[in-house]
Amino acid sequence: MVSYSESTVDLSERHLRGGFFEGWAAPPDPSQHLRLLQNSTHVVVARDDTGDVIGFVNALADGVLSAYVPLLEVLPVHRGKGVGTELVRRLLDNLVGLYMVDVMCDPEIRPFYERLGFVAASGAVRRNYEWRNMTSTNPITAARRYRRRARSGQSARVRDCKRDALERPDNASPTRR
Repeated sequence: MVSYSESTVDLSERHLRGGFFEGWAAPPDPSQHLRLLQNSTHVVVARDDTGDVIGFVNALADGVLSAYVPLLEVLPVHRGKGVGTELVRRLLDNLVGLYMVDVMCDPEIRPFYERLGFVAASGAVRRNYEWRNMTSTNPITAARRYRRRARSGQSARVRDCKRDALERPDNASPTRR
């Protein structure tokens, strides 16, 4: 039996054990995963009978005009059972008054979103492959440190990290849902 919740109050790192972010070059660890859910404007989690999270979707919204859906993840063993559809349906119910709800995904995932009322559009992304090396929990401090490193001549290292991440054959797109 799958249960759905829009709260992260009783979630802990132990509920987020492996399997999410499949194919990502630098996946968040359970602590980061928990923080990203807690810091999201909207979140819906799917849990199994043991309370473990088997899927989630989150949104970042301004509460006036727009929202962005950065992540939809369902553990591989639970895919194809309607969990992802239900997660997105519940999320959209919470975003119903907004003018736009945007998502970026790989072309092979687009039909999933089209079945839920989304239309194909073009977009652009920017990735910071250095983010895992930023140890600060404060993103503003981490960003400042990153800019200082880039100005001090470490930008070649950043380019190398990006190149290496893109050239790895096992590197799936981080926008994959």
